Amino acid sequence: MGNQAIAEIQFADYIFQAFDQIVNKAAKFRYRSGNQFNCGGLTNRIPYGAVGHGGHYHSQSPEAFFCHVPGIQLYCRLEVVLVVI
Repeated sequence: MGNQAIAEIQFADYIFQAFDQIVNKAAKFRYRSGNQFNCGGLTNRIPYGAVGHGGHYHSQSPEAFFCHVPGIQLYCRLEVVLVVI
């Protein structure tokens, strides 16, 4: 109880394989069901720009595609935060 699953995609470049499911299914699921069904706060973690050795492979920043989709809230980190456990 109280836990939320977070789906992680290894690099933002790989988001395009899931684009249809995220944009055309999950974002519109509640609206199409007349508010009977909800994705329950679906969270995707999609890192980009952090790989120092694969810039020409993993340098895309596809977040702009999701900014214009109704039903999706997009949060982007502006800085790298060091987490010490």
